[in-house]
Amino acid sequence: MPLHLKFSLSFLWSAFVLLATLPQVAWSAARSAVEPEAPLNEKIVRVPVQSSPLVTLEVTVYMPAHSAGGGSFPLALINHGASHDPLNAPRVGDQFIPWYFLSRGYAVAMPMLRGYAHSWGHLTPHGCDVLAIGNDAAKDIRKVLDYVKKIPGIDARQIVVAGKSMGGWNTLVFGAQNPADVKGLLNFAGGVKEADCSKPDESLITAAGELGSRTRLPSIWLYGDNDQTFSSATWKGMYAHFTAAGGHAQLVDYGDFQKDARQAYTRYLAATRPRAFAIARDGAWGQASGIDSINAALVQCANGHEECRVYSVDGDVVWAKK
Repeated sequence: MPLHLKFSLSFLWSAFVLLATLPQVAWSAARSAVEPEAPLNEKIVRVPVQSSPLVTLEVTVYMPAHSAGGGSFPLALINHGASHDPLNAPRVGDQFIPWYFLSRGYAVAMPMLRGYAHSWGHLTPHGCDVLAIGNDAAKDIRKVLDYVKKIPGIDARQIVVAGKSMGGWNTLVFGAQNPADVKGLLNFAGGVKEADCSKPDESLITAAGELGSRTRLPSIWLYGDNDQTFSSATWKGMYAHFTAAGGHAQLVDYGDFQKDARQAYTRYLAATRPRAFAIARDGAWGQASGIDSINAALVQCANGHEECRVYSVDGDVVWAKK
């Protein structure tokens, strides 16, 4: 399937919900887990990114179900965000991410950053030098991509690179290298905030301008107005500087999402098990942990709202098609 980053508005919205918060398909969530129609065909590979000392990254690869029958498939390489507890970060935080792309004929690769989950090594702090932070990650992204695109069944000519939060920023920095084998970039609420940087927002805005002057790949940026990590003034400034410097980007401002464009689901994932997360058609949500968490989440969600359904149980996406 040819890929030129000419995504429809419906794809853009679905893509945002997929990586930054919640998928639209969650309206059909049910109380019991149902296998997605696209089998995940998951395997884990270790990709060497440094020889001395040896550092390998843990990479989860998913292939479309019909890959065994021949043919090749476009690849979506997805970069995850930062965590306050890297060693205990989940290898795949949301199974809907690979399913979404698999169901549309993509192969998926999801590398873990250095020091995250079972990836070796550690990230090097760079303070306010957000370009250096991204450049470190970009080197590893390049090596992971070179490794994964050689896997049988992947079309090395049809690749997009995506990421959310810190992964979105790393994606933009990687894209500034204008890799010839990548068609385009997806930036979901991308950015970096280091504890030892006193002016993180100014650093991002200035650095975005430098990236824009070098980037020739098309990109799509998706941000929310009530994102409490990166304010609208910050990401609008980043986008303005990026495009003014010559970067080719389309901005999708999806406005307010719940109380915070990213935090609701993050808090749910941090809760103890058993846990459940439910959402309503109008965007309301409920979450609960402990005994009968599913019913408690549904009751909380349904307070004044209609058609609440379970989206996730214990971190696994669940739903049933109507």
